[in-house]
Amino acid sequence: MKPSILVGSLVALLLAACSSGSLATPAPPNTSPTKPGATQAPTGAPTADSTDAPPATEPAGQPLDARAAIGAALEALDRNGPYRMGIFAASDPEGPVFLEVVPPDRSHYMASVEGIRVEVINIGNTAYVLDPDGTWQVNTSTDSGSDATLLDPASLAALTDIQVLPPETLNGTATIVYAFVDPAEPGITVTLWVSVTEGRPIQMKTDSLDDSVLYAIAYDASIRVEAPAP
Repeated sequence: MKPSILVGSLVALLLAACSSGSLATPAPPNTSPTKPGATQAPTGAPTADSTDAPPATEPAGQPLDARAAIGAALEALDRNGPYRMGIFAASDPEGPVFLEVVPPDRSHYMASVEGIRVEVINIGNTAYVLDPDGTWQVNTSTDSGSDATLLDPASLAALTDIQVLPPETLNGTATIVYAFVDPAEPGITVTLWVSVTEGRPIQMKTDSLDDSVLYAIAYDASIRVEAPAP
């Protein structure tokens, strides 16, 4: 249940838009109370402003090389955590998926599948899975996939078709925009929006022939991911 969206979990969506705190934060997909560790998540896909775009410059403190800049931005994602991610798939009739991450090894997945509330809490190598009857099942393994990342850093050297696109302003945040292809997912083009002033990702989008998925990220130091009560 690896949450890296470019290394296997894009298809499963199990396992990110705006600067800190600016996404709307209504309740998760199911309106029933959640167990400890559950917090609110973003629901509205961000929009890009068509004006007031800054000059095309690299984010502050980052090298001019686009590949290195992408790597630095992805590293900044964990350094600036905790964060929540809203995942909006054009082809998903069930609606968005929400993910809260407390680096380095805690994450909380929330969704609704066929009207059933789905939650998975990962803490280290332990995964807590909510059953439909409201009880939590505990699974322990050597790799629970709780290290949620946008892109495996080891894949950076293999990225192809890297482009620096015209800058955009997302909900008042000036961004520099990168596009690239991961050879592990050759049919998918990835677009990454990085805050010019903070150098951290605030939005990502994947496009393929049959789907488009938007990942909106909001940084929030108050997020906590804890094991559910017995």
